[in-house]
Amino acid sequence: MCNHCPFVIHLLEHFNLLTDKLKPQGIATIAISSNNIENYPQDEPQQMVALCKEYGISFPVYMTLRKNYKRHIMRIINLTLNSLITKIN
Repeated sequence: MCNHCPFVIHLLEHFNLLTDKLKPQGIATIAISSNNIENYPQDEPQQMVALCKEYGISFPVYMTLRKNYKRHIMRIINLTLNSLITKIN
């Protein structure tokens, strides 16, 4: 997810509709921004927060600044699952 891509911006409202349909089925949604904020300063955290507020994004958006983010994504998924399990218990 990013602030600088017109295609992503176009899809944000559709993401909200999709996540609203999935949530009652127990399916959580997260977004991951893996852009280099030196190359795309509009994707820095403060501006991503503003984007989420503007579009009413209700799902978590995680940022990774690592080039090899496969392991980092798995960590994010595990943290999210642990958080959900904690809320259920």
